Amino acid sequence: MFVQRALGAVPGAALAVGAVVTARIRHTKPLHPVGIMGAGRLHIEGGAATEVPLLDEPAEHDVIVRWSRAMGLPPGAADIEGLALRLDLGGVVADVLFASTGDGVISRHALVARRPGQHGCLTTLLPVSTPGGSLLLRLVPSAGPTASGLPVSYELSVGHVGGPWRTVGQLTVDWREEDQKIRFDPVLNQLPGTTQYGWVTALREPAYRAGRSGAS
Repeated sequence: MFVQRALGAVPGAALAVGAVVTARIRHTKPLHPVGIMGAGRLHIEGGAATEVPLLDEPAEHDVIVRWSRAMGLPPGAADIEGLALRLDLGGVVADVLFASTGDGVISRHALVARRPGQHGCLTTLLPVSTPGGSLLLRLVPSAGPTASGLPVSYELSVGHVGGPWRTVGQLTVDWREEDQKIRFDPVLNQLPGTTQYGWVTALREPAYRAGRSGAS
């Protein structure tokens, strides 16, 4: 465990330095500086047997959604597509972050840059620990885009590391043009029933800590 945390700390520190430098140059958030907000509805079919209550129990959840490009590069440039979800589960806030990746056993862990107007598979990139094993989530556009330029519906799937994807629900979004100063943080606001691996926290936390203290 110590070795995993140490290995994660090196790239994590590098990400933090990059985030701080970017924030100071832009006077904005270091990552995902500009986005589009939406009001979403998350439908869970139930019966997924992941041992994560949100994914296993049939339900409808109101969510806050934010789409963005990770580096905020100039229009026309390829960038990492990001989508953040915030759920309020009986007073417990949970954040889940997705990024543009591949879809395969290995490529689901690799970021993919897309040009403006291009949309595709998004995953949580790094696994979380659950009683049922390591788990990743995936969103795949299933309808749209509309006038917003963004998909209005996504299929939600889950998969264990190295395993197949299983559909567990659907996300629908009513996109709005205005952005809001909301910081999504899956390290602080973990989904109930999941925990972050020590090496994942070591990788992510420095950049998130830099973002929390950076410019809004």
